[in-house]
Amino acid sequence: MSGLKALIAVTCVVVIGGVGYFIVADMNAKKASEAREARQERARACEERAQTMEAGNQSGDDLLVLIECTNNGAMTQDRMNRAITAVGRRINGG
Repeated sequence: MSGLKALIAVTCVVVIGGVGYFIVADMNAKKASEAREARQERARACEERAQTMEAGNQSGDDLLVLIECTNNGAMTQDRMNRAITAVGRRINGG
């Protein structure tokens, strides 16, 4: 009988470990998905700010926001430069 008890105990440990593994894997997948969505939202907000600047609607913190976007990887340096160049052209009448 003690062999049967040991088998049942080992089976329980394996089942609990397997369930725990899948719960942790699911939680990690959810965190990764949420992080990906947050990055996409930041990139969208940064692009909207650049387009707003290019359209002639500047605000005092545009440059700081675009620098932060670039530093955080939500926008490329090239994209930031194009937005700033467009504003410079507009200011200079070109």
